[in-house]
Amino acid sequence: MDRGYLDLFAFSQNDAENVAKAGQLRGRVRSVTGALERGHIVFTRADTKTLSERQARRGKLKGPSRQIEYDGSKLVKQGNVIKRIYRPAGDSVFDTGAEGPDVIARKIARLLLLEEYKPFDFEARIDEIVGAKGKP
Repeated sequence: MDRGYLDLFAFSQNDAENVAKAGQLRGRVRSVTGALERGHIVFTRADTKTLSERQARRGKLKGPSRQIEYDGSKLVKQGNVIKRIYRPAGDSVFDTGAEGPDVIARKIARLLLLEEYKPFDFEARIDEIVGAKGKP
């Protein structure tokens, strides 16, 4: 999946919102499929310059002043929050600004097909975040 279950915490205004979101997430998922399934986290990142260039190419302008809502520095900060939430293994973090998409795709495929599967326990991580009163 492109976005993991817990990415929503990176958009919260405060820690209390994370606790509320955790309850809503669990309620919705469990009512349909049961507990959240484990999965190997593959984390992609890029530097501020690369992310700013990508945002400019997308041309998603917001508001009356027609500004780019998320610039590279905001996206890097948000990525750091997401990284704290998921705590990906070092060999599962890929810098998409340092190498082309073809190289990154081959590295991710190699990781998923040939390397050790490292399941991330979403349920346990939600418990940790809720236990910390919403602080990732």
